[in-house]
Amino acid sequence: MKPLKLFMLILILLASINAPVSANESANYELSAGAVDSQGFVEVTASAAVEQMYGYEISLSFDSGKLEHVSSSSLIPNGYPVELPADGDELVFADTRTGNAAGLTGQTALAVFKFKVKPGTAGQAQVTWNELKVIEAEQLGVTSLQPRVSAQVPITTAGYGNGGAGGSTGANEQESPEVITLTPVVSGSAAKAELTLAALNQLLGQAVEVDGMKQAVIRLLPAEGAVQYRLSMPVDVFKSGAGNQQLVIETPEGSIALFDDMLSRMNIEQTKSVELVIGAADKSGFKSTLQQRIGDKPVIELYLMVDGERMEWRNQQSPVLVLIPYEPTAEERESAEHLAVWYVDGEGKVTPIPSGQYVAETGHVVFTTTHFSNYAVGFEPRSYSDLSRHGWAKHAIEVMASKGIINGISEQHYAPSHAIKRADFIQLLVRLLELELDEEWDAAVSFEDVPANAYYAEAAGIVGALGIAEGDGRYLRPQQPITRQELMTMLHRALLVKGTIDQNQPKAQAQLTAFLDEEQVSDYARDAMAVLVGAGLLEGDGERLHPLKATTRAEAAVLLYRVYGTL
Repeated sequence: MKPLKLFMLILILLASINAPVSANESANYELSAGAVDSQGFVEVTASAAVEQMYGYEISLSFDSGKLEHVSSSSLIPNGYPVELPADGDELVFADTRTGNAAGLTGQTALAVFKFKVKPGTAGQAQVTWNELKVIEAEQLGVTSLQPRVSAQVPITTAGYGNGGAGGSTGANEQESPEVITLTPVVSGSAAKAELTLAALNQLLGQAVEVDGMKQAVIRLLPAEGAVQYRLSMPVDVFKSGAGNQQLVIETPEGSIALFDDMLSRMNIEQTKSVELVIGAADKSGFKSTLQQRIGDKPVIELYLMVDGERMEWRNQQSPVLVLIPYEPTAEERESAEHLAVWYVDGEGKVTPIPSGQYVAETGHVVFTTTHFSNYAVGFEPRSYSDLSRHGWAKHAIEVMASKGIINGISEQHYAPSHAIKRADFIQLLVRLLELELDEEWDAAVSFEDVPANAYYAEAAGIVGALGIAEGDGRYLRPQQPITRQELMTMLHRALLVKGTIDQNQPKAQAQLTAFLDEEQVSDYARDAMAVLVGAGLLEGDGERLHPLKATTRAEAAVLLYRVYGTL
């Protein structure tokens, strides 16, 4: 799987735009300067009292007449730092945790900034912390705070070493992705731009490698009258692509982040040109019922032109991230979690995209996909009349239903207390994680008790082939209720396949000893349940895990909702 933290970088950079501003006078901020060493280097550390912090952005100003910025390093664990070059006396640095890492709470050292004293200076140099933007772990909301604290750097001599500002830096040092801005040429309703191989190589050559990956941003400027943007790209990048270079194409109609191996399933050895097309889809060809469902919300069309011919693109091993600019209505903003993304195929059939969600901090609806087509922003809040006694699960059920991940037993009833069958959970798991087989390598597995025409047959074949559900080798027992330990074992295997959790993540068996019934957990399920408890996905009732109990439909919905929050 591709490193999703590179996708997160795009959201972090966009989240710095239009972030809400608030004051927090009770917060505890500290900016402390160490001693200047014999070579003239000094480190300034920023700390703050935080609550459920998933990421941050720090804005500093410094005395650029006396200090030269050398590097910035993050001090939070499991982070992905983003460093922007100093702009005069202004400095911005950001970091975010990745995957399902928990938010940080308490007095926390956030970052250390390294400066070099300029030769010939003396006295005091001041570094001021102007702003702290905090990304909250639960909702990924951004809060802007003003620490307004300073650190004084005492400069007692002008004779520091002149080793230069480019000395060794910490392992976390990064720079922002390199950016090129293109002015497209308009023809009709389309605006076209060309990215040359020389320009792209220069961009990637300047980019800092992060975990073996480089990133370049290609920004197409708005063109009057254009509803479609076309970018001609050098095909050589894709011919030799190894999945270690990411291109982010930004247009007024939408943005897309793709990897250089996205065409690895196509024969492009003789190809001369590749053109990416993103723009507003023509909704006039949709059925009237679908047009009414979509309303005035955007529908974008994504496709590739290869040597002037439109080609179908699909690659399960190289997903792309898509961002659609969107301003919700007042009603939608109140229930933003119910905003969804719909894949609309050539016949007008709608399939929900589980990864679709609205990110208020950036003003985009975002989703990942492994194929190009038409994608619409959807909003159809769902609820059921039998949830009154399940208030603890009501929100999760409604959101998952609105996303098209789960369904009721009828339009009005969800049956939250009913046990969920193994077949139904497998179907939901495949849908939520968008699991599919690699046509080149995988073959669906058949179970003797799964009819070929069963509604869950395809899902059963997928989980069998991927080793998620093994049954007893021949029988899946699809109509039997799934126990909580069976469900957790399947979920753990699926998250490993998806790359959401690390294969080498510690099992932490001690996590289970906190529950009174941990001895009831079967040996085959202990590792899975321990990992999921540690990840915060499995909580039990506070005292017991009930591993042998049949899972209810309400419990399954809550669990899937938690997993959805980690994707």
